[in-house]
Formats: sequence, C-alpha cells, structure tokens
Amino acid sequence: MPYNEQLEWVEDEPKRTVIERIAAGEFDTRVLAPNYDSFRANLPEDVTYDERSELWKQTWDEYRAKVEADLVKNPLPHLDVELAKEHGLTGHPKANLLYSMAYDRGHSAGMLEVAEIYETLADLLK
Repeated sequence: MPYNEQLEWVEDEPKRTVIERIAAGEFDTRVLAPNYDSFRANLPEDVTYDERSELWKQTWDEYRAKVEADLVKNPLPHLDVELAKEHGLTGHPKANLLYSMAYDRGHSAGMLEVAEIYETLADLLK
C-alpha cells in the first residue's frame, strides 16, 4: 500500500462491501463436503453394508480434518462481525439478534442471501 503525494496512506484496491466479498468467495468454506452418491459410485460392488458404513465414516473424518486444517491456515472472517462493521452496528445491543434473523431467513440460499437480508433489516436498528 503506497503513500500518495500528500504522504497519506492509501489502499491499492477500493474497499469492497461484504456482499462483494461474499461473491468473491471470502466467506466460503474452502473444502467441499463429500457427496454420498459419488462415494457409492466409486465403491466396488462386493463391499458389505458394514464396510461401506465404515468407509463413509472415514471419508467424513478426513473431510472434517481437512476443514479444520484449512481454517487454521486460512481463518474465515466472521460474517456477523463484518456485517455489523459495514452497517455501523458494532456494539449495538441487538446486532446479534439481527444477524440471527437474517441467518435464519437466508442461510439455506447461501451467505449472499444472509447479507442481503441483514442489509434490508439493518435500517430498523439505525
């Protein structure tokens, strides 16, 4: 980040909104969850139910370990904290309630929907 002619610190990139950051993948988990159908398609036909169950459990254990390791290397920003900052609600007594409402209404459609609902409801607390 360079200085400008008045020796003021300036950022190279313009500040992005939380919605732009979500679209860029900044709040996504970086490891995809296993899919049972593709898991079963790759199994030999002679695998017993117990063996298949154990292999599926191992697959999920490996997935969880990858997610935990990835989060240690690349911690995800907390969406609730970033949304509160962007909307000037840091420290507001009802900011957590607002995020919970937005999450409950939108998480099945993804974090972008959560952020859009939060943005819509944030005006109620200002």
